[in-house]
Amino acid sequence: MNLDWAAFTPWSALAGGALIGLAAAIFALANGRIAGISGLLGSVLQRSGEGRGEKALFLLGLLLSPMLWSAFSALPQARFESSAPELIAAGLLVGIGTRYASGCTSGHGVCGISRLSPRSLVATLCFMASGFATVFVLRHLLEG
Repeated sequence: MNLDWAAFTPWSALAGGALIGLAAAIFALANGRIAGISGLLGSVLQRSGEGRGEKALFLLGLLLSPMLWSAFSALPQARFESSAPELIAAGLLVGIGTRYASGCTSGHGVCGISRLSPRSLVATLCFMASGFATVFVLRHLLEG
């Protein structure tokens, strides 16, 4: 394994992580709810619900933040090594997984672990183990 030192950006990664934590904390303090993105998206897509406008603005901020970042710095080049059907299948599997886990990595990993939730710790460990296993199988067992 080689580390691409040109792409190694610890300070921007640290700043991004701090901003994610700050946004999650502000959302929790202002709304009394955690900022689980799959749950927010699901509640915005429902016909009725409390706080839909705030949730929609939070999600809009997630979509607009790369544009704001690009005003100050160049965005990294996105590169996908999978085909469109593989990406669609992966997205569907992640969506199904978030429903079974009652949350996603942001809800369990960022917000749940920070609240010392045992359920979120187990869910995050399962997310991570599944990701490690998937990468191992795809890169070492299926590649010939």
